[in-house]
Formats: sequence, C-alpha cells, structure tokens
Amino acid sequence: MKYVLKISYDGESFNGFQRQPNVVTVQGRLEQALSKLFCESIELVAAGRTDTGVHGIGQVIAFDSQVDRPLKGVVEGVNGRLGDSISISEAALLPDDSQFHPRFAAQARTYHYLVLSDCHASAHSLWGRRMWCLRDSLEHSRISQACEVFLGEHDFTTFTSRCDMPSYTRTVLEFSARPTEQDFLPGKLWRIEVRANAFLRKMVRLMVAAVVESGIGLLSRDDVRKKLKALEPDTAPHPAPPSGLYFADVQYEPDPFSTAQLALQTYRARPRRGFIFKG
Repeated sequence: MKYVLKISYDGESFNGFQRQPNVVTVQGRLEQALSKLFCESIELVAAGRTDTGVHGIGQVIAFDSQVDRPLKGVVEGVNGRLGDSISISEAALLPDDSQFHPRFAAQARTYHYLVLSDCHASAHSLWGRRMWCLRDSLEHSRISQACEVFLGEHDFTTFTSRCDMPSYTRTVLEFSARPTEQDFLPGKLWRIEVRANAFLRKMVRLMVAAVVESGIGLLSRDDVRKKLKALEPDTAPHPAPPSGLYFADVQYEPDPFSTAQLALQTYRARPRRGFIFKG
C-alpha cells in the first residue's frame, strides 16, 4: 500500500528536512513516529528538501507499507505523537501498483517568503523566527521589476550554493512580491511567491535576497540581470535568512489527494481544539 501525506512543520525546531545522524530532522521524527504506528521500519520520500530553519506548509511525503491502517488513525495517531512542531494536514491511500513519487511526479513547486520592512527595533525578537525583519523600506516597482528578471528558463548557476548538478537550468513560472494588508505587525509585511518546475539548493533565498536589495535601492534590474547571466556564485548576494522561507505547495497531475483522479481514499486532519472552556 502506498500512503501519501501532506505535512507542515516549524523549521526552527529541526536541522533541516533530510534524515541525518545524531541531529533532529523532520524526516527522522516522522519516520520514528510512523515506524511505531505501523510496527515496522518506515522510510519515506519527499517532494523536496528544506534547509535548517526553513518551514513547511505543503510538503508532500510518501511511503510504502504492507500494513493496512485507516487514514484517520495514521493522521491523528502521528499528530498526537509529534506535538506542535510537525503536523499532517491531509492523507491519501493510492493503489498498490501506483508509481507515484512525490519528487519525480511534481510538475511545479511553490515557495513563499515573508519580509517585514520598516520594522521597529523590537520586531526581530518577536518575529525574526517567522520572517525577515528589515529596518529599510522596499519600493514596490523596483522589487517587482527585479522579480521579472528571473521569469522563464535560465541557468541559475549564480543563484545556488556550490554543488555538483548535471544541470543548473530551471524554469521560474511565477515570481511576485506584494505588500499585504495588516495592522498588527510593527512594519510593512510583504509576501514573495516563487513557483518553478524545480529548485536548486538555496536558490529561492538567493533570488529573494537579490530582489530585496533591488527594493531597497542597492541593485538595479540590470544589475540583477547581469548577476544571473554571469553564471558565477561569487557574484550572488548573501542569501536571505531561512526563517522567512516556507515550502508552500506542490502541484501534481493527476492529484494524489483527489479520489476523482488518483486516490482510493483521502482524509483531512481535524482542527485542533485549542483551549476548552467548561461552562
């Protein structure tokens, strides 16, 4: 049986997603919880890896097991074991002969990045673990023009950490930055959204850093374009902090979480009650 899960997690609590010896990771915690629930060793595969401090909202994982467990029991049982740092939001059971793989079946992935500009000095202690807190202002037109530079198919050698890859070419399908309406946070909240067919290591954080530097006025659109075409990592800006980055969504066709397309069964997690007041 193939189980597919959609998960969210607080990246600050883990040393990245991928299982590693002697450190706490998202994959390691999930495999421990699932192995106890299924009474067998579970090894999962994921739609992508995230670095230390990067959060997940719509990460997708899958694993095979000969053990038949109700989806409700899998979701609520694992959520009960893991507490608040990791949670399963959705689950699906696929046919035994399904070749679905969270990574290789993905058509596109979406990341969100949160920036708090014009923020007060006190903001970082409260919000620095969830977003990039900047004292500077961002100019909407400048940051939007910088985002446009990355649209389409490019070689992103400049905008990745040093690693051996057969190809550094990726296609960015969407890249936008816009302020959001809010009157609670001590500053101006921006949501940057990036969607691509695939990403390289630190690619999103490096692109975000470039467009933010453009929004501040440190780089022009032409400067960003020259960096992209240089194919030289040494010309890239310092990457944006991992705390503002969220693995938001993965797009599949057919959809593994749809009974009309691929799934035999599906289940959505129950909302947590929070406080219970007695009358």
